[in-house]
Amino acid sequence: MKRANSHVFLALVCPLLFAGCSNSQSGSTPDDQALEGASAAVAQGDRAARATGSARDENGLSMTSGDLQQLVTTYVSGKAGVLGTIVQIDIPNREPVTAAYGYFDSTKARPIRLDDKFIIGSITKTFTATLVLQLVETGKVDLNGRLVDYLPPDCAAVLSQVTYGTEITVGHTLAHRSGLLTLSRLGSFRENVLRDPSREWTLLEIVSMLPGRGEPGFKPGGSFEYSNTNYLLLAGLLEHVTGEPYGESLQRHILWKIGLENTFLSEGPFGSNRPDVAHGYEDFEGKLYDGQAFNASWAIGAGGIISNADDLITYMTALTSGMLFQTEETFERMIHGLEEDGSYGLGIETIKDSPYGPYYGHKGTFGNTSSVLYYFPAHGVTISTCQTFDGSAGRLRTDALMELVMATLLGVDVPRGHWPADVLDYSELGFTIEEITTLEEYDAQGNVLRAKSDDGKLIKVRLKGRVPRKGRFQYIPSCVSLRYDVGNETGTAPCLAVGMIFKTKEGTEEHWVTSDQELKKITRTSMDEDATIIIHALFEVPEKSRNIEAVFS
Repeated sequence: MKRANSHVFLALVCPLLFAGCSNSQSGSTPDDQALEGASAAVAQGDRAARATGSARDENGLSMTSGDLQQLVTTYVSGKAGVLGTIVQIDIPNREPVTAAYGYFDSTKARPIRLDDKFIIGSITKTFTATLVLQLVETGKVDLNGRLVDYLPPDCAAVLSQVTYGTEITVGHTLAHRSGLLTLSRLGSFRENVLRDPSREWTLLEIVSMLPGRGEPGFKPGGSFEYSNTNYLLLAGLLEHVTGEPYGESLQRHILWKIGLENTFLSEGPFGSNRPDVAHGYEDFEGKLYDGQAFNASWAIGAGGIISNADDLITYMTALTSGMLFQTEETFERMIHGLEEDGSYGLGIETIKDSPYGPYYGHKGTFGNTSSVLYYFPAHGVTISTCQTFDGSAGRLRTDALMELVMATLLGVDVPRGHWPADVLDYSELGFTIEEITTLEEYDAQGNVLRAKSDDGKLIKVRLKGRVPRKGRFQYIPSCVSLRYDVGNETGTAPCLAVGMIFKTKEGTEEHWVTSDQELKKITRTSMDEDATIIIHALFEVPEKSRNIEAVFS
């Protein structure tokens, strides 16, 4: 069945349901064979209807569901920790191009299906921003107004105790320019959630962590720092201003308006009593948690919505075609945010320069389920992906699969850092910091690096990772940085230089590269399973830095 022109009929059509398919491969494991057989059986009834359907627009973009299935299968198969994968591509007036590979849950009793639902994590923020901007259009909320003036009185009173708390505007909060720290950096919030996944958190409980522990890292509007705390507060704004629960506002002003029948706000454990919500699993202190056991009540407007790929694409089409706002100017304001040259608007990421042209949308992760929703206006393409993980290894980079699919669809080279399927993703390697050393001097191939600047110190960080599968490892200095806290501020330090040690069955190999050699890649083409990779990276950080962590991109 071909998708109707969603710019005209979005509010009238029901979301389409599709069955998954999979390509057989020689030498596959019994689990893979079972998956392929089951996927083929599920796809049988749908195959005739799809026939030779492909996505092709007037510019010649073309990809069949079979092409996409093969691409996804090649990318995902063999990657440690990946449980299920769903991809859907949409071009107006063309049949959606779809692929599904993997399993619904850890029992592997059935394959994941295209119509399966999943928790969308931070894509929720775009929905929340849509609702807030609708209130701005009606005059009920002022973007330049103080956030405390729109919050429940008890939450406003607590926020007023935070440094600059009364200076934070609604616009600052939407654009992640409030300075408020994210929940994962508020004491032991994450650990408390993992130790008691079913606990229901109130907004007041979370806001009460801010004074003393969540002090802003900068004055509101002075910088950008992505923070879930902003969107928890915006959910409180919505409930206080409208007088109704967040979930009801979501239904009345978005879901019912454009006919999203497979989207809803999670209440309680996010997948409870829902046989069609895919499972992801997270390991914490040696214990494996089913993501569906987590009570998503704390996430609300930051990450608590459940949906499926088709509904997400319908939502993005409605958003970009003007169906959710009274004027085009509101969506333009959403895209551009508070700064014309910024990479984040109001609840939406805006990537202006990429091999695929500009694009915008959001990505999200919750309970070891990762999802992506992006629109590429130059090509009229919308893509939605979801991946679930079994907890046995780190997550893949959320948007890596999207980039591979878009590069293939557009026929462009996969850019540096967006690795092909046989290149190991950093998240698979599970890098951990083993040692941090303050250096007085460091000799790198005869070059003595500066030991100390006027306001900082040079440190060496030793990172260790294990190779989970055979593949290539590729490294560029700009792909790793260091995040640190100093005082009440959070900063990022680029990598100055790195030493790389590969320990394999064949022996030990060493490499060195400095930051002025960004185009030089360190590539080992024969990394066997269980090989060890050790990185000695140099960074310059301020004195008295703490909470140091490595960040890969």
